[in-house]
Amino acid sequence: MRLPVLLGALCAAGMASAALVEYDLVISQGNIKNDGQTKRSWLINGQSPGPAIVATKGDTVNVRVLNLGSENITIHWHGFFQPGPTVFPDSRSTLVCPLAPITFHLRVTQTGAYWYHSHHHMQMVDGLQGPVFLKPDAQTVSSLTTLGLPEADQKKALHAELHPRFLSVFDNQHKSGAGRLPGPRRDCVDIPPAVGKVTKRGCALPDNANLQPYGGKPSEVDPDLWFNCVPTSTPLEVFQVSASEKFVAFNIVNSGTTWELRVSIDSHSFWVFTADGAYISPVKVNVISIPVGERFQILVPLDQSPGDYTIRVAAKAMPQLLSGYAVLSYKKSLLNIKLGGVTSAPPAKHPFIDYGGNVISGSGGVLFNAMAIQPFPAQAPPSGPADVTIRISLQRSHALTWTMNGVPLPTLPEQFTPLLIDPKGISNLDPALYTSFKNGSIVDIILETTVLGKGSHPAHPIHKHNTKAFFLGTGTGRFPAATVWEAFQRNTTGLNLVNPPLRDDFNTPPTKENTNWAALRFQSVNPMVTIMHCHIDPHLAGGMSFIMWRASRRYSPFRLTTRTFTEPTHTHSLFLSNRTSSD
Repeated sequence: MRLPVLLGALCAAGMASAALVEYDLVISQGNIKNDGQTKRSWLINGQSPGPAIVATKGDTVNVRVLNLGSENITIHWHGFFQPGPTVFPDSRSTLVCPLAPITFHLRVTQTGAYWYHSHHHMQMVDGLQGPVFLKPDAQTVSSLTTLGLPEADQKKALHAELHPRFLSVFDNQHKSGAGRLPGPRRDCVDIPPAVGKVTKRGCALPDNANLQPYGGKPSEVDPDLWFNCVPTSTPLEVFQVSASEKFVAFNIVNSGTTWELRVSIDSHSFWVFTADGAYISPVKVNVISIPVGERFQILVPLDQSPGDYTIRVAAKAMPQLLSGYAVLSYKKSLLNIKLGGVTSAPPAKHPFIDYGGNVISGSGGVLFNAMAIQPFPAQAPPSGPADVTIRISLQRSHALTWTMNGVPLPTLPEQFTPLLIDPKGISNLDPALYTSFKNGSIVDIILETTVLGKGSHPAHPIHKHNTKAFFLGTGTGRFPAATVWEAFQRNTTGLNLVNPPLRDDFNTPPTKENTNWAALRFQSVNPMVTIMHCHIDPHLAGGMSFIMWRASRRYSPFRLTTRTFTEPTHTHSLFLSNRTSSD
């Protein structure tokens, strides 16, 4: 399996705040060459990833979707919260059938970086995805105001926040082919001891027992997937900025399918000021790890000598070491910037990570600690005992079987009726796959990653649909108490009920043996049927999902309409430029 790292960019254009914002998304299929190799892909308005959806807090957004593809699709609005007793169109309940257009009605109550994607037939990895940016309104106070910048610089920083560059980092799967740069040499990365030798593609050998705990027949796989690496000359993505702007902001999403990715910019530190769309107290670093599905906004001071600097993205994971590149280019003014394709990264200028994503010793590299961030403004989780405690065991029983509570969520039929509309459908599911609780409940979720036999676990990026939750902490071994509150009273190491992160994605600890835990807490404020799942697509396909039913006395139907599709009457100056990868 070929997984070159891609970097995608969209230039964000300013967009005036309005009560109603409308977009038309035409879904089709075609061939793309994002990394220099032809691949059949889903396209959104002729591109992949799709165009950015941009709106302002307080807006209503109508997104009309027309599917011209060969099969049903779904659209999931990752991280969106839709308040009120309604059923939000979700990935497991809303099929967009070919030639049957629908309109999603979205009420913008949040700010920050989000994205949209399919959850159907692994269409997301084949290109059915795009970024979303929800701008703060005039009443929203940005956490960038706490940096203590001079007034003129603060205005430039806030201007950069409102006009970000979109950076989509993702692993791109091919059945065959190779990326645009040769694989790593053994002398340029640290090879984990469990991996041993690697091929020219940066892959572990296919018969490596540590990475193939359930065996297999690697001899039957095309050798190109493991050994052969053929360079291509796809242009690198170039982000052109002006030094006079003082700052540039990036909205970064890992929209991939498998690997946690590390991002760094040569010579530049940056402030991370949002996580999963929510403001945090800014943290200054120069390396950030981004699990699949997670989003961060960063502010980069343009404080180096004007020139070209390499943006590095690396998959610090096995069975394949990967790295991709883009360019941050700034001169004294935009008039001095020359347009044209760039096919190689500029000379290294104080890099902080190597090809394998390791922080370079002596570089002054500072790695972002996602568990140490604090919400802005300060916000604490509900105190006291929870009304409901849900314990979920994350397990792997086979090479392709990943589960919550030992039972894979079955593949749902194409015309599955949502549970909120047909509650009797819950009787068809194993009780280990779902739970219910009253709206308004304080809910604790304890995730325990358990190794069964030889199969170890990577970190699982668990995504909770709908409302955010406080990520209370992680630890080794089994969770040390029957409830979170009991563990907190025992001063359990790694548990934070004072100022924990507020997220909708939760990365569990990697588990090579025995058990590790992660804990989160939220208050149910929105009655609906929702889901929590691992965002590594093969794990989701293998069944690693859990359903939560937030009960209410009655429900209102969601606002999802069919209508005649028309050509857009306006355009937003958003485009997808070329992108590149390496392997």
